[in-house]
Amino acid sequence: MVTLNATALGIYRLFHAWGPFHWLALLSLASVAVGVFTARRRRAGWPVRHARLMAGSYIGLVAAAAAEIVVRVPLGLPRTGRNFGLLVFGASFLIFVVGFLWLFKWLRAYASTQTR
Repeated sequence: MVTLNATALGIYRLFHAWGPFHWLALLSLASVAVGVFTARRRRAGWPVRHARLMAGSYIGLVAAAAAEIVVRVPLGLPRTGRNFGLLVFGASFLIFVVGFLWLFKWLRAYASTQTR
């Protein structure tokens, strides 16, 4: 995750400046760093916090992969102008919604098994 997000910070071809994907990469890096810190400290309730942070970062990675797929793989969809942004946003949003719905459902079940 650190390597993938670090490479995302070096991409400037799309906006020719700092863009929304850079902010999302920083958010993901922060999530991974706090998740690792949480696991190393092992305070009360750490497994659930660690799982939430790591799974959230992974969902972001899958959303980025979905965005790349819809703009790079020929799906018969026009990929120019406003359609490009719509495809990227739509694919990412769909993955985020499905991923976080799954994450919250899974975390409720996981949290009930933790005694610490």
